[in-house]
Amino acid sequence: MITKNPSLLEEIWKLNLEYLVCPACSRAFLVPEGNPINTCPQCLDGQLQTFSAPLRPEASELLIPFRIQQGDLPAKFSGFCKDLWLAPTDFSAKNLSDRSVPLFFPLWLVDATCEGTWEAEAGFNYQVQSSREVYRDGAWQSQSVQETRVRWEKRLGQINRRYQNVAVRAVEDHAVWFSSLGQFDFSKSIPYDPAKISHALLRSPDILPEKSWPDAEIHLKKLIEKDCQQASDAQQIRNFSAIVDYFDQNWTQILLPVYTSYYTVDDQQKIQVLVNADTGQIYGPKIASQKKGWKTAGIIGGIGLGLIFLSILLFLLTPLFPPLSVLATILMVIGIGLAVFAIVPAVYPWLWNRKQTDLRVFKSTINPSKR
Repeated sequence: MITKNPSLLEEIWKLNLEYLVCPACSRAFLVPEGNPINTCPQCLDGQLQTFSAPLRPEASELLIPFRIQQGDLPAKFSGFCKDLWLAPTDFSAKNLSDRSVPLFFPLWLVDATCEGTWEAEAGFNYQVQSSREVYRDGAWQSQSVQETRVRWEKRLGQINRRYQNVAVRAVEDHAVWFSSLGQFDFSKSIPYDPAKISHALLRSPDILPEKSWPDAEIHLKKLIEKDCQQASDAQQIRNFSAIVDYFDQNWTQILLPVYTSYYTVDDQQKIQVLVNADTGQIYGPKIASQKKGWKTAGIIGGIGLGLIFLSILLFLLTPLFPPLSVLATILMVIGIGLAVFAIVPAVYPWLWNRKQTDLRVFKSTINPSKR
């Protein structure tokens, strides 16, 4: 079922929401009315625009609330920002905190009744007492050894069970979210409450339930295998297979909390930083400033060349005052050292930033036809 009716959308979510889309990356969001955010919180490029396409009506059943509050972010970002040499001027805990946007991204939850047959080899552990010969203290000695072995027995049976809240991906960049932010504690989830989401943007699913069903089926098969192992009282199971029909599928969502923020680098490019608002884990590249590197190198190199020039003048004056040769030598050594060291800040940002490339997130564009 698909709806274009805004009042039905409000009835489902119990909140006045606007459906906005980013023309730059094609990601869509449900935004509470009056929310001042107009720049896409993921690609950071496009301006969110009202979109009137049909909407899926599946509401949220569960959500994980924001454990990390906005007031906690300055301290979190302070730890993230420290120890970056030649950091861009814009790279600060205050800027990252001020630009943070609370966002929920979704997972599908599917309920399904599974009926069918299964068969597998069930493994039962048992202990075997044996002995081995060990050469010790100039003589062979017998030692008892206890081994754990597995007895495999064929098992088969029927399955008739309903599984609830099996989580599967709802967005194309699902893998990026989890590889960046780690896991969320699903035991902290609570029933959907519109008051808990009124301050945040909601990422709209771009994978419809029909497209996520193959993933759901894989997860269901794993749950069935686990239940069949428990039903067999087996410690292990192998060669599991099942022929199952699925009935009465019901789809809802669970919402997971994050913050998105950014800082700008030398070329004014926005570098995205993410915060897992459940665990506090922060993810994002730390880009050093090449301009600061060159400027620092210029200052250090200039001081070094100045000392070298001064030492040369002192050497020229040594016939008039010989003790100046000692000072001239010291200044020459220091000047050469500074001139050589000036290479370090010049090349450091380039070398450092190469290691940060793989930490970039959310730059891919979603094909609108998949929505």
